[in-house]
Amino acid sequence: MSKVGIAAIVGLLAHQLFFIRGEWHLLAPTGLFHRLRNFPGPRFAAVSKLWHIWQCRDSRNHLVLEDLRRQYGSFVLTALTEYEPRVLKKVSALRDRILEANPQLVLVNDLMRWFSFDLMGDFAFSEDFGMMEKREYHRAVRMLRSAITLLESFSLAIWITRLGFAFIPGLWKVKDWFGLLEFCDGYMERRMKARAPFNAPCLL
Repeated sequence: MSKVGIAAIVGLLAHQLFFIRGEWHLLAPTGLFHRLRNFPGPRFAAVSKLWHIWQCRDSRNHLVLEDLRRQYGSFVLTALTEYEPRVLKKVSALRDRILEANPQLVLVNDLMRWFSFDLMGDFAFSEDFGMMEKREYHRAVRMLRSAITLLESFSLAIWITRLGFAFIPGLWKVKDWFGLLEFCDGYMERRMKARAPFNAPCLL
């Protein structure tokens, strides 16, 4: 094996053992004392996310999850993470929105999208987009939902989309595509230039 291959393996093992998801911690204490440790699930899954990656290496994650459900029940522990309290906070907000709607119907599609993107905003930028609270889509998510249809409509002739990017960047859904890129670039630049640390760790 080449020196590059050996270095890659050593780096991967070090990353898994000591520096996972941007936070220093040892795997053994995490598995022993984490509040979710008593939930059923594969032991190796609680040690490293690599277990899950290996299990769905054939791109059939839905079958892996179904097998886990059958074996362990409806609630299965597949990973331990320091982001758990932030997830629980969002789950509580989701529950509150559902309870507030009683006895009216709940538009689950919108509510779950708000929940998902609020959570992603928290993880990626340490900023809650506030969609569940405001009950409306953030402008970046509106641009995303519009722009992504370009790929859906022209996936079999992607050259059409490329022409749109080149010649009509300010028109139709192409404008939303570039607007979304500008939004993401702006957030990343703001994160990199921030002098004071943000309230919570994020992926950037």
